[in-house]
Amino acid sequence: MSILPKNDRSVDIDTYLQSVRKLGILPGLERIRALCASLGNPQDAVKTIHVAGTNGKGSVCTMIANALTNSGHIVGLYTSPPVYRFTAQFQVNGAEISSQNLQSLTNRIRCTAESLGIQVTEFEFCTALAFLHFAASGCDYAVIETGMGGAGDATNIIAKPALTILTEISLDHMGWLGSDIAAITREKCGILKQGVPCITSYAQHPEALEVIQSVCANLGCELLRSEPGLWECALAGAHMQRNAAIVVCACRRLGLPEESIAAALRETTLPGRLETLRDADPTILYDAGHNAAAGAAVAAYLQERFPGRAILALCGMCRDKDIAAYLSALLPRVTAFATVEPVTSRACPAAELAAFSEIPDTRAFPVFADAAAYAKSWCALHTDGMILLCGSFYLAPFAAVLRSCFPAPAA
Repeated sequence: MSILPKNDRSVDIDTYLQSVRKLGILPGLERIRALCASLGNPQDAVKTIHVAGTNGKGSVCTMIANALTNSGHIVGLYTSPPVYRFTAQFQVNGAEISSQNLQSLTNRIRCTAESLGIQVTEFEFCTALAFLHFAASGCDYAVIETGMGGAGDATNIIAKPALTILTEISLDHMGWLGSDIAAITREKCGILKQGVPCITSYAQHPEALEVIQSVCANLGCELLRSEPGLWECALAGAHMQRNAAIVVCACRRLGLPEESIAAALRETTLPGRLETLRDADPTILYDAGHNAAAGAAVAAYLQERFPGRAILALCGMCRDKDIAAYLSALLPRVTAFATVEPVTSRACPAAELAAFSEIPDTRAFPVFADAAAYAKSWCALHTDGMILLCGSFYLAPFAAVLRSCFPAPAA
């Protein structure tokens, strides 16, 4: 299989990304199939663990990839969306793709798409890039996270993965995936393949589990459910314990050593998942979850870890999310609420988002610098207070701005 660039005519990465982003979300596998076929089907050159679900995909993928790496394998990891750096989506044994490889593979994909006369979406481009990078790197395994779906997801051109995983499924992306749990689950079950084992959570939604069991029976897939446990996990929250249980089940099915699994759970950290931006004076957390289940998980963590603390939520969301469901789960644990606007054309205006809140102390800040200044003054008045930046991965550029408002903690 040839995966080296035939035409290395340079293209500016940012310019190319802007061009493919203009296409938005386009369903169907025709473009990605044609593109990868012309690239030599790199997706089938590596053993794959394919992961779909609503919440927990990124953490499950990363912990599994780390457990495989700990076991001596060369492992590719493809997750989305990126939080702080575009290159973080494409990792081999924890190392992000180099600028040289990114440039080279981007040129190859662009030239191939042009020769086929097709335009690809950003996610299709990124997926093809991941497959090419992992094949070129000689990976033993690739851990691949779906975007938002399953059957129609660009990652779903893998002929026969080594293992499929369905994390907990809840309501999200309903405009694309379906209006109820059963419909969404059927779409996500599209990654299941004939005779390939499937792992799911012991805490899976009952309606989702019923669909999964039916699809597995029809495809002759061994279905394994994780078991509750108390795991030593670097990632915070009770929901991460459930994700860790999936990881343990999957890694044991792959035959990995227990010490490699345990080390992965202990050491894996992720940006934007109850990430600690500042430990104290004030404590600042960042969580990018954006659906009802994510809101409930954050609220439960705050209640358990910071009972009685005053909390200012700086929240920004995309307008295509179920804002009411997310906020109804989160806001009971919040003292003050300030809305901001994520860095995306899909951002919900700050004033519109603020209208969802029933908290008396609610404010809207279209300019994030103003929100950060308000957070600083709020913390001066609430010496026991803490800040939660929440609601979207597109808030990541604000994390450094928020941190810079406060002096370095005393040594």
